[in-house]
Amino acid sequence: MNLNDKLIFLKGNNFSGRTSYFLNNLKNSNENDQSETTLIIKELPVNNITGIFSSVIEELNLHGSSTDMVLKDNIFEFLYQIGFDEHFAKNPFSLSGGEQTILVLVCNLLLQPKVLFIDTTIEQLNETWYRPFFDFINNCNTVFSKIIVADNRYKEYGIVELNEFEATKEKIEYDNNFELPKLLNDLTKNDNRQTISVKNLSFGYSKNNSIFKNINFDFEIGNIYHLKGKNGAGKSTLAKILTGVLKVPEQALFVNGKIYNSFKKPGSLCGYSFQNPDEQIFSETIENEVLPLIKNEQSEYTKRRNLYLEMFGLQNIKKKHPAEMPFVIRKRIALASTLAMERQWYIIDEPTLGQDNNFVCFFADLLHLLCHNGKGIILITHCKFLIQKLNCIEFVLKHENHGYK
Repeated sequence: MNLNDKLIFLKGNNFSGRTSYFLNNLKNSNENDQSETTLIIKELPVNNITGIFSSVIEELNLHGSSTDMVLKDNIFEFLYQIGFDEHFAKNPFSLSGGEQTILVLVCNLLLQPKVLFIDTTIEQLNETWYRPFFDFINNCNTVFSKIIVADNRYKEYGIVELNEFEATKEKIEYDNNFELPKLLNDLTKNDNRQTISVKNLSFGYSKNNSIFKNINFDFEIGNIYHLKGKNGAGKSTLAKILTGVLKVPEQALFVNGKIYNSFKKPGSLCGYSFQNPDEQIFSETIENEVLPLIKNEQSEYTKRRNLYLEMFGLQNIKKKHPAEMPFVIRKRIALASTLAMERQWYIIDEPTLGQDNNFVCFFADLLHLLCHNGKGIILITHCKFLIQKLNCIEFVLKHENHGYK
């Protein structure tokens, strides 16, 4: 597909000035020309949802109240084509990350901005949704917005004749010293071998809303499992079940052949790194977030904290408050804190969000090392570059009554 006329990608690695380019141009544009609108969608689409209404359709109608009717009809036709209309009655905050991304993208298009900046958002979609979205932008002759995107995965999207540029003049000096991650081979080895079995697992958030049905699978230690499925297929839901965030019927989960109730012991078997890092960050310092500081802590515990701080490039900022950090660093903090828990299994949801390819290479090597040391990994990701570097076993979820493949 060729999106040369409407879509521009902003080149650069993390901390190369892309977000600064967006914010500076957003400020200048809206100050200098009040008649033309410039909007920005940042890393977490949930932060762009107004929260005024309790349904998706009301959120759409709010943003489309002054939209050109032809454009509004075209956008709703696109939503029907991708099956998004099945979410119209839902609360926007109950949607998956990918579903919220589609909602926020079209809501901003309904506002008809002259320029729309998109910062690390599209990479939360899999190809069954990002391809139709790009096709819609390309083919809809009523979308006049100029769309500028900062996205570390954009070369994976299959767009020919990419229109891209580098905001070299926007590079700035940061208050903090953000170091590159580096692999350290000091991880402890684990001789326990806990096999997780899922048997005839069905789940829905209500009786009339089945997410998946009759799932059967065995997760063996020492492997990396790529949990796949369309946006909204239940990948994060299954992760929360295995971790113990959500409760399921007895005799659905087993560890080494014995019934296991993860809900009674949340997080004891599986460490879970959320897609949204802000959902798991609570401490006042980065070092306390990675591993809580305790009195008379054992040297192994202290060593483990320092190991993950150093590996994720957080050592020089460990006394800082996590909320002061940009999204890319908050994501690294959340990943480091999950892995530092020293669990048998790790479930990692979209670890590459906001991360450039330098980090992806480091993280792939780290996952291999963890498996070599007796850990098991369940990975949820749309990042093709990461998957190409891993020897994964695929586990594909299908929504509702389709079970698994």
